[in-house]
Amino acid sequence: MADAQRVSLALISRALLAFLILYWAAFALVAPVTTWDSHVYNIARIPIALKGGLFGNQGWNSYRQILFPWGFDALHLPFFWLGWGASIPSYLCFIGTLSIVWRIIKAYRGTDTATLCALAMFSMPMFIYQATSTKNDWAVVFGLACWFYCLWLHRQTPKKWLPLGMACSLAFSAGAKTTGVFFLILAAPATIWLLRRNRRDALQFSVGLIAALILWGSVETYVNTALVYGHPFGPKAQVERDTNRDGVRGALANGIRYAFGAVNFGVDQRGSGFLRRACAGALRITGLHDVGYRGMPRGYDDSNFTLLKTGQETGSDFGVVGFLSFVGSVWIVLRGSWRTPEWRLAASGFVCLGILCTIIAWMPWNFRFLLVPFLLFLTASLLRVSWYFERMPWLQLLALLVILHGVFVYPIRSFNKAPRDLWASIFQRDNATFKERASMQAVVQAVRDAVSEKQMAVLFLDADTDSWVLPFFQIKRLNVLPRPGMTEAPVPAVLLQNGQSAGLLVLNLPFSPEEEKGWKMYRRFSPSDPRWRYDSALYLWQNP
Repeated sequence: MADAQRVSLALISRALLAFLILYWAAFALVAPVTTWDSHVYNIARIPIALKGGLFGNQGWNSYRQILFPWGFDALHLPFFWLGWGASIPSYLCFIGTLSIVWRIIKAYRGTDTATLCALAMFSMPMFIYQATSTKNDWAVVFGLACWFYCLWLHRQTPKKWLPLGMACSLAFSAGAKTTGVFFLILAAPATIWLLRRNRRDALQFSVGLIAALILWGSVETYVNTALVYGHPFGPKAQVERDTNRDGVRGALANGIRYAFGAVNFGVDQRGSGFLRRACAGALRITGLHDVGYRGMPRGYDDSNFTLLKTGQETGSDFGVVGFLSFVGSVWIVLRGSWRTPEWRLAASGFVCLGILCTIIAWMPWNFRFLLVPFLLFLTASLLRVSWYFERMPWLQLLALLVILHGVFVYPIRSFNKAPRDLWASIFQRDNATFKERASMQAVVQAVRDAVSEKQMAVLFLDADTDSWVLPFFQIKRLNVLPRPGMTEAPVPAVLLQNGQSAGLLVLNLPFSPEEEKGWKMYRRFSPSDPRWRYDSALYLWQNP
């Protein structure tokens, strides 16, 4: 009877895994770009770069468009043209990572445990929210997972292509996100040391890494940033503001914040106030208050410290499974044997967490940076607990029930990842796109109206650094020219044909064109962000 139940449980688990892979693939295919980051710089800079290139481009309206690596963002170009599938690159990185984890867990504990681990990845809200997003966090994880998998295969059966695979994987992570550079700095020397007995493999890795970094490591963005700001990571004030300036004390304080933030009571938005107060109390008791935070302006300290559990892509945690994996990894490191794979995975997770706590200043949306450590915590905990599945079948059933809770409850109650949002992505696409900033919908609609009613063919876009600019590049039959600080008026005649008009959209900037030179107000908009000081407006210039 027990064997029959185990077989039934395995079949149910695999069928559920297949359903989840297909369901979230459909979500990634139809979901529009929704996140602030992508509308402001991640994907928004792609059309700007297509018009003006990278070096010397005068069309950038935000420093973020210049300084952050864009190796992964560039993969969204075909989906930008299509208007669909914007989340496909992130989802493929998630599925690729899941496949690697599945193969490794299967090698150690069998297919059933590997399937359970894959289901657990779908049950962790931050995992699946980022997997169906346009952000680049899963790209870093996927690159590191490929590097680890190549290293794991090399230790079993060395093959000539594996060192090159390791090099390409690390370069991909470094080119996707700045945090990938930090992991590269640690992983590259470690790889050379592990390959030291075979000098040919070590040399192949080293040469391959240099070549791969040049090809897709976003080296050009660091060079351009150094030319513009004098520092490869951006303006000095910005670098100092976003990094932990309090050393070990700041790292310990951030670790405490992440530990409290990892606690999950089964439903987003439940218990966040209690956890915030408990965390603030722990920081005061340990003397670590007001350290490790992002600096001003728009910085944080104990007075505005918060733990986001809003069910958004950047405002969630890792669910009950993530919390249990974190606690389990603490127990493994303290009580387990360092020779076991689970101990090494758990310890590696805490090393990664420590690095992030030490380097990155605390911000409420930092939990998406923790995908790597929590993936390591999950695999370590499942490797450990799977020893008991044979002797206690009820434990495997209990684990599956906890996972099922995360699979269904978190997305249903999420901000924009519920089945209703899948429906809206198909039939109410604007509502899905602007759900995070609904006031931008009126601005975009006004530009569309000007295109259809006033034959507006050219739009000069003069935008603040935090403005959503991507939607305007997606409007058909409109040539958008990003021109920060534009002063030319009237419009050059070569840009328009008879009867066409040009528009000037000013987003949160204190600027209005001279009416005597032909510019007329078309529509004015109230600030779409409470932090903005200025209104936005659309002006038109009619070609005689």
